[in-house]
Amino acid sequence: MQAWVKLNNTKLAVKLIRSTIGRPPNQRKIIQVLGLRKLNQVRIHDDGPRVWGMLEKVIHLVKLERIRAVDAPTMQAEKV
Repeated sequence: MQAWVKLNNTKLAVKLIRSTIGRPPNQRKIIQVLGLRKLNQVRIHDDGPRVWGMLEKVIHLVKLERIRAVDAPTMQAEKV
């Protein structure tokens, strides 16, 4: 089963909710590449297979919300 499903004009709000202390180096690197440095920090990414591939490896450290691209600046989110 594939976690990634393409919806028109969607973006993902990714929030770091668990620390990377004590995590393997590959998980730390993925969090860094996603642009997350501090707990509760939120970054918006395009909804696509490249991002979902990274998120599958660190899903236990982050919280996801799918948002429409037109609402991205206001952060009105739909729960995934």
